[in-house]
Amino acid sequence: MTVAIRDWVLWWADVLGGMLAWRSNALEPYGDVLSVSSNGIVLSTAQAGLEGETLTLDEISSRLLTKRALPNEYNKSLTIKIDKHRAIIRKVAAMSLPTSRHHMSAILDMETSTPFTTADSYALLVSAESGGEGAYYAIVKRSVLDPLLKVLDQAQIKVTAIHFEHRGQLFKLKSASKTGLMQRPLNLLERATIGALATCGIFFAMTLVHHAYQFDDASNKLEQSMMQLNLDAKAVRTELDKRSARVAELQALRKSIEDRKPAIVIWEEIARALPDSSFLTDMTVTEGKVSIAGYSKAAASIIVALEGSNLFEEVSFTAPVVKVPGRTDDRFAIDLKVSVK
Repeated sequence: MTVAIRDWVLWWADVLGGMLAWRSNALEPYGDVLSVSSNGIVLSTAQAGLEGETLTLDEISSRLLTKRALPNEYNKSLTIKIDKHRAIIRKVAAMSLPTSRHHMSAILDMETSTPFTTADSYALLVSAESGGEGAYYAIVKRSVLDPLLKVLDQAQIKVTAIHFEHRGQLFKLKSASKTGLMQRPLNLLERATIGALATCGIFFAMTLVHHAYQFDDASNKLEQSMMQLNLDAKAVRTELDKRSARVAELQALRKSIEDRKPAIVIWEEIARALPDSSFLTDMTVTEGKVSIAGYSKAAASIIVALEGSNLFEEVSFTAPVVKVPGRTDDRFAIDLKVSVK
């Protein structure tokens, strides 16, 4: 019941705001304007020398903090405009939705249909200034919006509106998302506005019949698709987890293969290090380890030769060097490790 009442109040705030048309032209923001684009942040203000100037966050903070000494309250407000390169506008329904359903659909769409998540991005509810039907939301990186809002809050600058540009159309942040982004005490004008809205709500009570029907119809349709969307979201996340595990496994396998020395390289190095009076009868290559056996007239020199190679380490006899009856050379058996350097 609490959610339904909140949805109703926020819906009235947006509907009555459009009907009363507080501003003559919604496309023309009043007060100072901060335009956020891929090239930086442009501060447009009536003060001389600052028209359309691109500034850093520190410079904007310094400029805005000086406005606190100005007696004119008009100079303590601004509008934020975010261009198409810093935000993405997506449509989640062909009709208007209750705020709670709208927000749930926006989060679900962003998590399942885009590479963004709530951890790094906002899913802000917006409405088209042209008044077109549909439920829209804007994806904005937290790293873009949070530092700017923090600077404005420190400078005690009031954000009157946040606009988004998309394909030549202007979208405005809805009341629900604006309240969540900018928590601040209401001033006298805002309290009076809320009182006026409550009064107007009495005179527009008859419109509830029509909009209640739209509300129920949208809720029923959304309820039917919500279960499937949740299942799809879980399936997508499961598949992404599987793909991530496969990628990690392939990377580990690739590194293992890169670290291994080919058997031919090991053979060539042993053949180079062995004295001419020696020859092998056995050679076994396993994971990073090589075992060799054979005959030599100078078995002790084999250890020295193999230890001098950069390819081998920990060279040692695995059995005593012995004389074989009927032969003039000695029988030897050696183990060594292949260096991973």
